[in-house]
Amino acid sequence: MARFVVFLYIIWIIRTCHHVLLYTYLWQLKEYRMDRMMDLWSTYKGRGYFINLYTGVQILLLLFLWVARYEERLLPYVGWGVAIVFLAESMQAMLTFLGRKLKRPKPTMKAILIMFLTLAVTLTASFFFLQGEIISPDYYRLLLVLLAFSLLLSDINALMVFVFLPLTTRAKKKIYDLAFKKRIARKDLKVVGITGSFGKTTTKEFLNTILSEKFKVLATEGNVNTEIGVAQTLIKKVKDDHEVLVLEMGAYRKGEIRTICEFVRPDIGILTGINEQHVGLFGSLERTMEAKFELIESLPSTGLAVFNGDNEYCLQLAQGVQTPKELYSIEEPMDIWADKIEVRKDEVRFDLHVGDEVRSVRSHITGRHNIQNVLACVSVALELGMTLDEVVAGVKKLSMPTKTMQVFQKGDYVLIDDTYNTNTDGIKSLLQFMHEGYKDYKKIVVFPGILELGKHSQEIHMTMGTEIAKRADYFIISHTDFAKPLMRGARLGGMDADQMFILNNPVQVLGKISGIKGKKVVLFESRGMEAVLKKLQ
Repeated sequence: MARFVVFLYIIWIIRTCHHVLLYTYLWQLKEYRMDRMMDLWSTYKGRGYFINLYTGVQILLLLFLWVARYEERLLPYVGWGVAIVFLAESMQAMLTFLGRKLKRPKPTMKAILIMFLTLAVTLTASFFFLQGEIISPDYYRLLLVLLAFSLLLSDINALMVFVFLPLTTRAKKKIYDLAFKKRIARKDLKVVGITGSFGKTTTKEFLNTILSEKFKVLATEGNVNTEIGVAQTLIKKVKDDHEVLVLEMGAYRKGEIRTICEFVRPDIGILTGINEQHVGLFGSLERTMEAKFELIESLPSTGLAVFNGDNEYCLQLAQGVQTPKELYSIEEPMDIWADKIEVRKDEVRFDLHVGDEVRSVRSHITGRHNIQNVLACVSVALELGMTLDEVVAGVKKLSMPTKTMQVFQKGDYVLIDDTYNTNTDGIKSLLQFMHEGYKDYKKIVVFPGILELGKHSQEIHMTMGTEIAKRADYFIISHTDFAKPLMRGARLGGMDADQMFILNNPVQVLGKISGIKGKKVVLFESRGMEAVLKKLQ
């Protein structure tokens, strides 16, 4: 009996450690925010991390255990049931570890402390309820405690996250103060803020390349765009010889961009565009607009506000702005605009208009919509003192950021990697790019849907399904959460049942793509199927 108890402890601790890693990873992925975790919980996949076959079996075993309290002959069977389910979970944990597929948080101090406290509270409380009898406890009590704490583990982990909230808030405030002091000490540093529902990262990377023709530039790395990420960039990365700081600014609620602006004091602000992205977190499109406009409101009277003139919401916000402003467009003449646009497989060509000056421009970027991002950068570069010739020289050196409309040719395959991020405007542009650039190819779209759209999710996914059906020959829906509205929309767009597939297994997706004969262009939109993309490459 003692050996069986030790065995139970071992497999229970293994599965507990695995789940603590997973839960903390999810919290960290969602930036320790309850609103984003609740949005994750609203999806089948998100709920599956917390409620699955294992939790169902454990709840059932708890019910049997209650019966076994009065029918003691059932107790050994419940014990073996508990052992089997814990063993299965611990074996799965070890297999994911050996297969290097273990989901675990980045080893930050906060994540480590949350994991340590979760384990400490769980183990201490469980042993307390066992009344200190570790090796020879009451068998019924042992099973009850192990099952109960297995089911409560995600709640204990969440509690530890909330315990850290006051400490985290205080620590953030100190970091923001340090960032502000650094900014005040570098009054000569020009700061450019970039925000919007889409195009932030691409615009940031383009601007970094163009400005580097003349200035010593620092830009936030990767997808760093939160208050704490921006503050740490300012504190740790800005050197005495940096002349321009380019900052991507993201937000999920009102006030977050204003917080960033309070310590970075931007001189120039770019609003790339606004759509329904993250509207489930903001609550409405109006609140999204208000949140993004915080960057423009924070600019000094001598600053410059740059707006996407092709976006109706940006146009609304630009009206009445007192700060000097410029609008850019690929549709009609504005302060900075483009015409004679040619979109090719590996480049774009267009005429750049700035006032009365015109330059013919050629750049190795993909997609008509990315010319908008270039125009925003042109406005900023000219404001900072670059000549138009210097700007055009920088534009010629542009390339697409990693996992953003990157095109790969592989025999009869053309692969488009757009797995970095996804939004409705970007997908429409990519569909147009495929339609114009690959007319004689079979077009395949792999798309899971878009999170954080709130009450608008069904309507938006139906619209996206219709758009995909109009431009693609085959549609692989790689996530079940949004399959129904996507398929309904695709049918409205004229797509037949034998052209649509719901496949969330990478092996199945790879098999389906490989089974489609002839020349084909495959668009991988959003995350989830990177393994298939890598295999095809």
